[in-house]
Amino acid sequence: MSAGEPAGRTAVVHGGSGAIGRAVGRALAREGAQVFLTGLRRERLDSAATHVGAAGADVVDVLDEAAVERHAAAVVERAGRIDVCVNAVGLAVGRQGVALVEHTADEYMAPVAAYIRGNFTTAAWPRGTCAMRAVA
Repeated sequence: MSAGEPAGRTAVVHGGSGAIGRAVGRALAREGAQVFLTGLRRERLDSAATHVGAAGADVVDVLDEAAVERHAAAVVERAGRIDVCVNAVGLAVGRQGVALVEHTADEYMAPVAAYIRGNFTTAAWPRGTCAMRAVA
C-alpha cells in the first residue's frame, strides 16, 4: 500500500447516502478501499451501499458524538483500523430560504454550530486518529 493510495485502506464516509458521499465512497471502493458508509435515512443508505459496494452501512447522526464513537469502534473491530474519514454530510438545520434580516443571531448560528460539531465528531475519533488520514 503506497502513501495516499486507497487500495487496502479502510474508509468511513459520513453522509454516504448523499450525492457527494456516494460518489466518494464509490471512487474509494473502485480503487480498492474497504468502505463503510453512514447516513440518516436507512433506505437511501442501503441504496448507496449497494451502488458503492460498501462493506457496511449504518445509520449514524454525526451530531451525536457517542454514536460516531460507537460506529468507529465497530468499524475498527470489524476491519482492524480506520485509515480514511470523509465528512460529506449535509445538514438541514435552521431556517433556510429566509432573509438574513429575519433571523435572530441564534437562528443564524445554528447551522454554523451544527456543521462545526459534525466536522469535529467525524474527524476526532479516537481523539485525532481519523483526522487527515487520507494522505497518511
